[in-house]
Amino acid sequence: MKLTNRTYGVEIEFLEKTGNASAERSLIAQALRNAGLEAYSEDYNHTTRSYWKLIYDSSAGHELVSPVLSGEDGFRQIEVACKVLNDMGYTVDKSCGLHVHHGANDLSAKEITSVFAIAMKWETVIDLLVAPSRRNNTYCESNNREGTTVDGTKAALKRLRTAGAERYGRNSHTRYLKVNYEAYLKHGTIEFRQHQGTLDAAKIISWIVMTQNFITKAVEQGASYTVSQTGVCFKRFRDMLGCNGSALEDNAYVKMAAKTMLERWTKFSGGRNSYSPTIS
Repeated sequence: MKLTNRTYGVEIEFLEKTGNASAERSLIAQALRNAGLEAYSEDYNHTTRSYWKLIYDSSAGHELVSPVLSGEDGFRQIEVACKVLNDMGYTVDKSCGLHVHHGANDLSAKEITSVFAIAMKWETVIDLLVAPSRRNNTYCESNNREGTTVDGTKAALKRLRTAGAERYGRNSHTRYLKVNYEAYLKHGTIEFRQHQGTLDAAKIISWIVMTQNFITKAVEQGASYTVSQTGVCFKRFRDMLGCNGSALEDNAYVKMAAKTMLERWTKFSGGRNSYSPTIS
């Protein structure tokens, strides 16, 4: 895994505290400005801003949305934002999610299709890197409508290959998917919605690094539309991303991401090493 120059943005959902959500968001925005981040409270909107914005979230109460970020400077901004929210005593629960957008306007239709195809192939592994509440959630549903069987995944991949990501997404899904098609169609981004809500900057940054490398490998390798009965496993996933040896960049954030992946797998996988997609 390596740091990339691909842009990204985050949507951080968290709980309100006092019952006066609008006043809370104004206070949070002021605290963020005091900490050096340009931030403002706004009415609910989907407009990308050049600053951090606080808006209403229907499931959690609050949502902090970043501007377009890149590289380590963006990571440092996330660290500042999370410190402010934690210092102010804000929390998350199962109603909260973390959404990460990656810039994708530079990718061809074929490359976008490869990203979604590989996301479906590795979905059962990624499921065990996130909290159980995010594996079967109405706000981050499976990209594979046939579920997690081998034959079902093969059928979904064949449809994707035939139609292409744009037509497949427009005809078959909503934005509430683990990997969101509508974000690409509307905003030119690929959105990963599967991570549970968190105010832990290390977890957020690690998810960004992992998903950026996921896109890089999908583009480099192209989409393979076969699914092996026994080939879906965490070790192969880490090898694919480049988490071992010289493939792992000597960078503190990248090393943190590789370590966090391993910790999450240990916590959530129940000791599984390799398994078929038929396991739910």
